[in-house]
Amino acid sequence: MWTYPPLVVWEDLWYQWRTIYVLVGLVFWNMLLQPVMQGQIFDAFAEIRSKATAATLELESKCFV
Repeated sequence: MWTYPPLVVWEDLWYQWRTIYVLVGLVFWNMLLQPVMQGQIFDAFAEIRSKATAATLELESKCFV
């Protein structure tokens, strides 16, 4: 929404600080939190995959007869 420029400088500070807050939050999310969460997910799936492979190898090595 386009408005007239503020009459005094401090009238527009709320929008500047809000923009800075949003940008810092996005950087914090993209650089720190999201990679950590993705790493946790990848490690969990790798562990599940290794357990399934170990169980399959164990079943193939045993004779049921």
